[in-house]
Amino acid sequence: MDILVLEPIIVFIALTILSILFMRRYPKVFFAVTLGITVIGVILFAIVFMDVVDLQKHFQNSTKIVFLEQDGRLLAGIEMSEDPVAISNSSLKIYNDLYQQKSYEAMLGKNYKLMIFSIKAIEDLQQTTFYVQDIEVSKENILKAVQSDDPVQYISNGITISEDSQYIKSLLLGVVLSNGVLDQNNPLYFFEQYKQGNIFIYPETAVFKAMKIIPLSSIRTVVEKASAKLLQRQII
Repeated sequence: MDILVLEPIIVFIALTILSILFMRRYPKVFFAVTLGITVIGVILFAIVFMDVVDLQKHFQNSTKIVFLEQDGRLLAGIEMSEDPVAISNSSLKIYNDLYQQKSYEAMLGKNYKLMIFSIKAIEDLQQTTFYVQDIEVSKENILKAVQSDDPVQYISNGITISEDSQYIKSLLLGVVLSNGVLDQNNPLYFFEQYKQGNIFIYPETAVFKAMKIIPLSSIRTVVEKASAKLLQRQII
């Protein structure tokens, strides 16, 4: 058998034997340590669970300032709310300077969350087309547009947009996020991309910190339970 396969098995067996020996020799200490780990685990799970409920409750209704990033440079930005506001070219330059300085609190301002999406979070989407003004646009052309100084050439077929290029990029960013990355029908994609480092969020609360260390399957359980609890509240 391959040594790479044997190694984790040997380590697991050795740890199991050591645990049994320790338990037999120091049963009270072993019980106390096990109980302590269990209690801490339950507390952490409760904190994460409440944070997920709070996130689902406020995420959709609160203003978020969102940016698309590539190679350390912000390509486009939008304030996502009931009435989305595109980040102008002049404002984007200021935000780029703040981003280079890691001044996330200044970037956040009065918004609920600051979110910075790597362009890879869009590239990894299985969805291949999006609708802009009821016109179908390929993901490939959207990616080209947000990276171009002249985005109109990639989406002009049947679409009427008179605003400047930065507004167009913000519009495309909003469309892709709302109907792709942040789609409520597939919340796990968002968490998966966050775990991979393709999404930066500030402030980083309990659920996002936990997300970095716990398996995606556990996150799925928490999300499903939180969704059920939120739905129950809405019904009541």
